[in-house]
Amino acid sequence: NKIIIFFSGRMIPRKGLPTLLAALSGKVINKNWVLWIEGDGPEFKKYKVLTQEYSIHNRCRFLGFCQYDLHSWLIRSAEIVVVPSLEDTWGIVVDEGIQLGKVVISSDATGSGYDRIVNGQNGFLFPAGNVESLTNLLDTLLDNEKQREFIGSIAKSGSNNVGPENNLKILLNLLSS
Repeated sequence: NKIIIFFSGRMIPRKGLPTLLAALSGKVINKNWVLWIEGDGPEFKKYKVLTQEYSIHNRCRFLGFCQYDLHSWLIRSAEIVVVPSLEDTWGIVVDEGIQLGKVVISSDATGSGYDRIVNGQNGFLFPAGNVESLTNLLDTLLDNEKQREFIGSIAKSGSNNVGPENNLKILLNLLSS
C-alpha cells in the first residue's frame, strides 16, 4: 500500500541518485512511500550508506542490476519514476515511464526529459541537483493520487510516444523510397 518511487541507473555520480535520496529525507519522510533503486556500479556501497545517514534505509530497496524483463515489471509497478541526472544525454527511463503512463520527474540535465516532458502537463522537470525543487514535487505528488493518475494518463496518450507500429511504418517508407 506504499507509493512506489522508481530510480534506474548506473551507480555513478552523474546519475544524481544523491539528489533523490536527499529529497526523500526532507519533508516527505513521513509520507507513505518506498524507493526502488535499480542499478549497480562503483558508488553502490556509498549510496547504501547515504540512505542510513538520511535515516531512509528501511524504505529504500537496492535491487542491483536487473535484466530487462524484471526492469519492465519494476517500472510498470511504480507510480513515480525519477530521473535526477546531473548530466545525461538521453535517459531511456524517461521514455519508458511516459509510455507506461507513469508520472516522470526528470532533471533538466536529462536530454529525454528536456525533449519529452512538457513541465506540469505530461511530467515534471526540476533543475539538476536542486534538492528543494525535487522535494517539493515529490511532496505534492505523494499527497495527490488524482494528480498522479491524471499526469500519467496525459503522458501515456501523448504524441511523442513511438511504438513498434510507428517504427514499422517508417521502415516501410524508407524501403519503398
